[in-house]
Amino acid sequence: MSATIRSRSASLGLASFALLLVALLPSCGGGSSAPPPPLPTFSGFVYAGHSSGLITAFRINSGGTLSAVNGAVPAHNTPIVDMVAAPNGSSVFVASDASANILQAFAANTSTGTLSAPTQVAFTQPADLAVSSGGILAALSEQNISVAAYRVNAGALAAFGLPATTSVSAKAVSFSSGSTFVYVVSAFDSTVTAYSFDSGTGNIAFLGAEAVPAPQDFDTAALNHVAVDPLGRFLFASTDTGRVYVFTLSASTGLASFLRQISVTPGNRISSILISPDGEFLYVTDFTTNRVLGFAIVADGTLAPVSIAPPSTDVGPVAMSFDSTGRLLFTANQTNASITVFTRNSTTGVLTTLTPAVPTGGPDPTAITSIP
Repeated sequence: MSATIRSRSASLGLASFALLLVALLPSCGGGSSAPPPPLPTFSGFVYAGHSSGLITAFRINSGGTLSAVNGAVPAHNTPIVDMVAAPNGSSVFVASDASANILQAFAANTSTGTLSAPTQVAFTQPADLAVSSGGILAALSEQNISVAAYRVNAGALAAFGLPATTSVSAKAVSFSSGSTFVYVVSAFDSTVTAYSFDSGTGNIAFLGAEAVPAPQDFDTAALNHVAVDPLGRFLFASTDTGRVYVFTLSASTGLASFLRQISVTPGNRISSILISPDGEFLYVTDFTTNRVLGFAIVADGTLAPVSIAPPSTDVGPVAMSFDSTGRLLFTANQTNASITVFTRNSTTGVLTTLTPAVPTGGPDPTAITSIP
């Protein structure tokens, strides 16, 4: 997954500093700011996946609040590792852990939120999922050290094209903004590996790998999460110790080149990262302090915090998803089994808690996704 940045000594630079001042002045009591853009009328559905295998559904009400949709999802009992949705909302894909070793595709009804009985294929130890702009699934196998494409064909989930080998202990996968490249990050060798992707054949082919420099403070550089800028400029990969590594992306070759590291929450566990659909802001869930940290993505790849007081989630945030407008952000909170809903100011990137945490209806949520 559905799928956050660092350097303790990095300077924000003048551009970053200016952005930071603009973002923080209102909260410091000085200056004036324009009112936030009006919120749209919301719609769609949110799905939470749990380690028990339970999937629960919620309607996104017009004001952004959530209402449980009972009976929308068939019985499901294989522990969920990740869950993503096709951009048009036609399918919800689920990866189950090593006790089940399967990938599943549910057809989604965008009017009622109901999911059909799934079709499934065997897949060894899935680690992460990503979905292309055309609704093609990329599935990452940690045990088989491979990444492979799948699609729904004639109503059934099926392998699509030739897979590619990954590094050992690959943890996360993402498509490029145009879905012409696939990126995989590895915890074992701290690399970002680039692959070409042919949407006509489904073939995934190795292009090259880039390793991050060894940290100078004996901290780990094991990469666990990845987010790719929809504007095609940067890739962000995070560790479990509060750092985000920034890479530039070549539009022609697809290769990633290390740019810098940024310590965004020193020593704390980053549990997920996500970029806003407009490509302007990066969000990080801090599992240690139960917060969502927001950053403006500056043109040089540095990050400027959007708030001096990041909003709190419920206890144990592990995953995030935007709604189709990009103005609502949802976090799945594992410890207290809940969803927190935030509205997002599309100009400043600031998040505001919309409602108290909503119970997911099951224990230990591990994934969250939404459809329009």
